[in-house]
Amino acid sequence: MVAQQIEREGLSFFAGVEQGRAGESGPGNGVRYQPWQQTPIPESWNVEGVYARGFQCMNPTQDMYDLLRGATSVPGSYFSSAGSAEILVVPKSQMVVVTFSD
Repeated sequence: MVAQQIEREGLSFFAGVEQGRAGESGPGNGVRYQPWQQTPIPESWNVEGVYARGFQCMNPTQDMYDLLRGATSVPGSYFSSAGSAEILVVPKSQMVVVTFSD
């Protein structure tokens, strides 16, 4: 399972994974992402203590807020960005969150 591989390999799993899928349409494809980093996320990614500028439009439950707050505040998850797109990989929860804002 990929989530277990990410947990084993950590940040090295993402080495060289900075290019979106070129030639395909859609948000994030064909663009260059920033180098991957391990959480905690930078303060600039927080909105009132919760991850991501574009996350609020999803109308998340309190459980989802709590999960993201926990995943972004301690080591063990991984993130990158490209312009206004943000990617968070939470292997422990087998979850990937991609947000973007205009």
